[in-house]
Order: sequence, then C-alpha cells, then structure tokens
Amino acid sequence: MFFTILRKELALHILTLRFQIGFLVCVGLISVIAWISTVGFDKRVVEHRAIVAEAREDIAKVEVYSDLSCNHRLQAHRAPRPLAVFCQGVEGRLSDHFEIAHCLAPGQLGSMHTGDPFARMFTDYDVVTILQVILSFLALLFAYDAISGERETGTLTLVLANPGSRGQLLLGKYLGALVSLSIPLIFSFLVAIAIMQSSPYLHLSTDDWARIGLIFLLSLLYLSTFLLLGLLLSVNTQQSVTTLLWGTLCWVLLVLLYPTAVLFSVDRMKPLPAQDSTVQAVEELRQEFKREAEGFLEQRGKEKAWDGLRGSRSSSSDGVGETVRVTPQRDDHGVIDPQTEEAMRFAREFYAFQEPLRAEYADRIERLWQTYVENHLHAQAGLVWGLLRLSPAGLLAEATSMAADTDLASYQRFVGQARRFRGDLTRYLENRDAFGSRLWFTSIDDEVEISSLPHFAEVPEGFAELLGRLASRIGVLAALNGILFVATLSAFGRKQII
Repeated sequence: MFFTILRKELALHILTLRFQIGFLVCVGLISVIAWISTVGFDKRVVEHRAIVAEAREDIAKVEVYSDLSCNHRLQAHRAPRPLAVFCQGVEGRLSDHFEIAHCLAPGQLGSMHTGDPFARMFTDYDVVTILQVILSFLALLFAYDAISGERETGTLTLVLANPGSRGQLLLGKYLGALVSLSIPLIFSFLVAIAIMQSSPYLHLSTDDWARIGLIFLLSLLYLSTFLLLGLLLSVNTQQSVTTLLWGTLCWVLLVLLYPTAVLFSVDRMKPLPAQDSTVQAVEELRQEFKREAEGFLEQRGKEKAWDGLRGSRSSSSDGVGETVRVTPQRDDHGVIDPQTEEAMRFAREFYAFQEPLRAEYADRIERLWQTYVENHLHAQAGLVWGLLRLSPAGLLAEATSMAADTDLASYQRFVGQARRFRGDLTRYLENRDAFGSRLWFTSIDDEVEISSLPHFAEVPEGFAELLGRLASRIGVLAALNGILFVATLSAFGRKQII
C-alpha cells in the first residue's frame, strides 16, 4: 500500500498545474537572482583585488618604521564570499578592509559597522529567499487537500478500506509530496550553480561544495516543515478550502509578517544608545595620552621632541598615528654635527617612550569600542536572531547564512583575526626595537625590510567547526519535523472517517 500511495502522490503532484507554475516561477526567479548576485560578486572581487593591489603598492613605499603608523599602514582584507549568491547574510553591509597599526585597532574608529546589518535582511533577495517564500507556499499547496480533499470526495474511505495502516497512508502522502517538492529545489540549485560557474571570478572549493550540500539539506528540512504543517491542518479540517485558508494564514504569519515585524521593531525593543559617551571617552583617553607625552618632554626640559635638529623634518598625523621623516644636515665630509646627533638621540628616547604608550592607549580605546559593540550591537543581534528562530523562515535564514559563511559570527571571526594581526605587528616592532631606533624616523643608515613585515592571511572556518555551530539549528528543524509528523499521525489516527 505504501509504495502504491507514494507513486500515486508523486504522479498526482507532478502533473498538476500548481506544480508546473511553481516550478517555472521558482526556477525563473532563481535564475534572475543568481545572475544578479553573481554579477554583484564579480564586482566585489574586482574591487577587492584593486584594494589589495593598492595596499601592496602602498606598503612598498615604506621608508621608515613610522610610515606604518600613519602614511602607509598595513591592512587586513576579507575576501568576498562566493556562497553569498545563495544567502546574502551580512555580506557587503560591513567593512571588509581594516587599516592596521600599533596605534590603530580594527573597529577603534567605529568603522566596524557601516549601517544596520539587519535593516535589509529580508529585503535583499538571494536564492534562499526565493526558496523560503515560493517553495514553502508550494509545499502548503501540495498538502492542503491531501486528507481533507479526499475526505470531501469520499476517496479517503475507499483508500482506508484497502490493506495498510493510516500511518502508511500518511507517510506515502508525505514522501510523495516531498519528492515532488525536491524536483524544483534540485533544479533551482543546479541553475544557480551553473550561473555561478559561468563567472570567471567565482571558483568553488571542496569546502564550498560541502557547504552547498548543507544549504540544500536545510532547505529540504524547511520545506518539509511546511509540508507537514499543511498535512496537520488537512487532517484537522473538514474542507480543503478551510485548510487552504488556515495554511495561507500560517504561511503569511511565519514567512512574511513575523520576520519583518521582528526586524522593524528591534530598535524599539532594544534601541542602540548614541555613541556620544564612547566618543567622549575616546577623546579623553587621547588627551590623556597627549598629556603624558608632553609630560615626558617637560621632565627633560624640552618644549619639542626635535629641539636642536639641523636638517629637514616632515611629519603627518591623522590624530591617531604619526609619521615622521628626518634628513639630518651633514658637513662637506658627510658627518652629522654633534648637536643634530644629540637631537636624534633624544628623539629616539622620546619615541621609545611615546609609541609603546600610544599602543597601550590604542588598546584601551579598542576596549571601549569593543564594549559598545558587544553590549549593544551584538546584544541587539542576539535578540534579533533569538526572536527569528521562533519562525522556520528566520531559522532557515540564520542557518543558511552560517553555511554560506556570510553570518555575523563569520564577520566577527575576521575582526578577531585582524586584531590578532595587529598584535603580531606590535610585537614585530618591539622585537626589532623599532620605536627606539633611528629607522623610526630616518633611513640614512638602514632601510625597512618590507619583505619581513607581518602579512595578514584570513583563516577560514573549518567544515567540522561549521558543523558544530550548525548542529543545533539542524536539530531544531529536524525535531520540528518530527513533532509535526507525530502530531499529524496522532490526529489522523483519532479521526473518524465517514
């Protein structure tokens, strides 16, 4: 009986007009969205490569160590995510490039967040969004008359008169509809992948293929949830029209209204405080640093760090770091006079004090911004996703963004690596005694070994680590499917069929 019902349901669904229309609409929309997203990815890759090349050329101009403080800083770059075609997440909404210096930490200037990363969460379209909306409604259309429709026509009584249990009947109808739904799902993925592969800039790694497999699994579990919801409603209603009305109401609430309401009301539930207090605290720290540096000069009876210098000196500062270049004057024999030598000796002593102090204050400023981000921005993000998980659509959006490596946690991992890179740079300068050397401000005796400078390389998340993060989300979707199936089977078993 089970296989007979399975074949019947499969043929019934595939031959219906709703399947054909749903298939064409879904595949057509995904073709357009995948193409637009792939073009956008190509553009981001071109921009990313240009920025990286420009940064490489900029570092080649470093002549003294203080260039790394202001004029020619190192940079940390986050490469565009190819699977953003499937799920956009926060891709393109947050800064992917940070300047790194001992005096400047990622996010220190409030540049970590470029706008609200949630404002367009459900308004930017990607492959998963189309599956989330179109195929979930198609799942309800497949299930709404599965039981109530046959009860109306009287065929349900005839089917139950045959050998076999109600559980076999329900399972056959469920699997028949699920296999039918998987056809447009598979075609949608194949079309999206084909369009992605046409890009000269998009190359899928083995890890990317595994992530696509996870996105497919999550999408299938999501569609199964709405299919079982439709079956549950069909079992508990007498007429298929009633089932369709209730199903449509549930779909509108779970897929459209609730996620949108969460995103638009989050600022009221947990408003972000103004950054004024943090900005003021940062400014106070900078003034405190300035007073300590000036105090060092006063203790030694100096008004300026370069009193007594004979030669040329240029400096540039952005209020965070300072680049100083000095060319001491020499006599006809190429000898630097004692007064200038003394001025440079004192300057070395001054910068050996000031620059480690500048790095220390940069750490304190970074902690201020980090506290603001974690206590407010990340807390707001936690509230958003906590509420969105109550909807299958929100749960799918979160899980697929994790699988696509476009979620907020992925971005935070990049920021953490950029911070560690800053630590590597600071240790590099300390180990070479760069702050207290003449090479900090002049290259008359030596030159900076550019090839020895630390290099940032983003370490991607391992697949095993991803599975660990995704396990709970997959478990919730699977458990939800199990609960709905058991509830449907229990309700169907108690129903008296007349």
